[in-house]
Amino acid sequence: MPSINPQLEQLDADNYSLILQFCQQIPLSRDKKSLAISEKEQVKLSKLAIKVLEKGEFQEKWEISKIIPLLGQKILQSLIDLVEDETQTIETTWFVLRLLGKFPTTSAVLTLVSVLKKNSEPELTAIAVKSLSQIGTRAIADLARLIQNSDDCLAAVQALACIRTVKTIPALIQASNYRQAQIRAIAIEALGSFHKPEIVALLISSLQDTSSIVRKEAVIALGMRWDLAEQYDLVSKIQPLLYDLNLEVCKVAAIALGRMNNEQAAEVLAEALFSTYTPISLKKSIIKGLSWIKNKQALEYLGRALFLNDSSLCLQIIRVLGQETISDLSSNATQILLNFGNSSTQISQQTQIKQSLAMSLGELKQTSAVATLEKLSLDAEKSVRLHAIAALKKLTLQAD
Repeated sequence: MPSINPQLEQLDADNYSLILQFCQQIPLSRDKKSLAISEKEQVKLSKLAIKVLEKGEFQEKWEISKIIPLLGQKILQSLIDLVEDETQTIETTWFVLRLLGKFPTTSAVLTLVSVLKKNSEPELTAIAVKSLSQIGTRAIADLARLIQNSDDCLAAVQALACIRTVKTIPALIQASNYRQAQIRAIAIEALGSFHKPEIVALLISSLQDTSSIVRKEAVIALGMRWDLAEQYDLVSKIQPLLYDLNLEVCKVAAIALGRMNNEQAAEVLAEALFSTYTPISLKKSIIKGLSWIKNKQALEYLGRALFLNDSSLCLQIIRVLGQETISDLSSNATQILLNFGNSSTQISQQTQIKQSLAMSLGELKQTSAVATLEKLSLDAEKSVRLHAIAALKKLTLQAD
C-alpha cells in the first residue's frame, strides 16, 4: 500500500461530502477496530475529519463521528483541543464530548470532568456524564482519584453520582465524609439508589449531619426503603426530622414517613398535623404523607383534620380522600366526607369546598353518597349543582 492514497491527496478539504464518501469506502482492519490505512494516511485523514466535525452541517458531523473512533488514539488530542476552544459552537462541542466516550483514557476523563466543572449548558453536561458512563470502569478509577483533589472533587462526585453502578460505591462512601456539604449531599443522594446494608447505616447516620442539604437527601433516600422500616426502626429515626430547623427537611420527612405505610408513621404524622406550632405548608406535606398510608387510622386522622378550619387544608384532604382506590378504605373515605359535608361548620358551606366534596364523592362511587349529592344538586350555586349532577351520573354508571 503506498504511503498516501492519491485520492486522499487530492481531496478538497472543504468538500465535506466527498471526504465522508472517501472515508466510508475505506475497508476496516482485521480486528474491525480501525481503518486499514497507513500511519501517514491516518494523520491526513484525521485532520480532514476534525475539519468536518468543526465546520460541517449536523448530518455531516453525525456521519464523521462514526469514522473518528476508527482513526486511532492520536486524534484524541485534536478532540480535546476542540473542547477547550471556547469559540466552538455548542453543537460541535456536543459531538466532541459524545466522541470522548469512545476513548477510555485518563485524558478523556479529565476533559469530560472539566466540562462538568465549568459548563452551565445542560445538554453539554448531560452528554459529558453519558460519555463518562460509557467509558465505564476506567472512568470510575480516574474519578475516584480525582476525589482526593479539592479542585476536582465536586465535578468528580457529580460524575460518579450519574454513572450509578455498584463500582462507584467505595468512592461515593469516601465522598460522603468530605468536608464540603454539597459534595456530601451529592454522594448521599447517589448512594441512596443502592440497596446495601452498609449504605443504610450511612444514610441513618447522615440524618444527623450538620448540613440541612445532607439531612434532606438522607431522609429522601430512607423514605424509599420502606421495606426496611421495621428492621431499622426507620419511623423513629426519621421522626426528629419532622421538627428540623429547616422547613424543607421537615417536608421531605413527612413524605418519607408516609412511605413507611404503617400505624406508627400515621401516629407520628398526626401528632405534628394537629400541633398549633406546625406551619400550614408543612401540614400540607403531612396530609400528603398520611394519604399514602393505607389504613383506617390514617383516614381517621385526615377526617379529623377537615375540622382544622383552614380551607386550603380542607380542600387538599377532600381531594386525597376522593382518590382512595382500595375498596374497604373507599367506603370509610366516603363516610368521612359525608360526615363533614353534613356538619354545621362554616367551612363546609363554602362554595369551593362543596364543589370539591361533590367531585370526590363522585370519584369514590359509593351509593351511600347519593342523598348528599342530591342535596348538593339543589344548591344555590350553579357550579356546585353542576359538580353534584356530574357526580350523580358517575354513581348511576357505576350502578349500571
